[in-house]
Amino acid sequence: MMTNLERLQATIERNGCNDIFEIAVRYPHKLYVGNVCCETTLPFGSVEDVEDEVLELLERIPGNGGAICIGSSSEIHDKIPVANAETLYHTVHEYGSLPIDLDRVRRRRTELRPRLQVRRTQPGDAPPRGESRPPTPAS
Repeated sequence: MMTNLERLQATIERNGCNDIFEIAVRYPHKLYVGNVCCETTLPFGSVEDVEDEVLELLERIPGNGGAICIGSSSEIHDKIPVANAETLYHTVHEYGSLPIDLDRVRRRRTELRPRLQVRRTQPGDAPPRGESRPPTPAS
């Protein structure tokens, strides 16, 4: 039997070549850490985008037999608005208690869908690969 430490996976950046949901299907009994995109969603998304990404992780990772400790995919850096960081953690606390109420998560994602700015997904879909990213603001 594996201990939780042996099950721990490294943080997986969602942009580019990594699809966290495909990885979770291939390795269903792992613990995933992070996975809310600190490259696009957190710095450029609305609070609704951040909430939707957290809810998508809660909806899809545990359903594959895995577990997730949700946080930033890498860090909370200075280009991330405070409101987005607060939304990440508030959403985890609001919806992430076990057992996860998937019906409640799905209802909330449906409510958020018309207000999404960066994340243009259908229920249960990961963001499309190769989608252009918002321009980085001038420093």
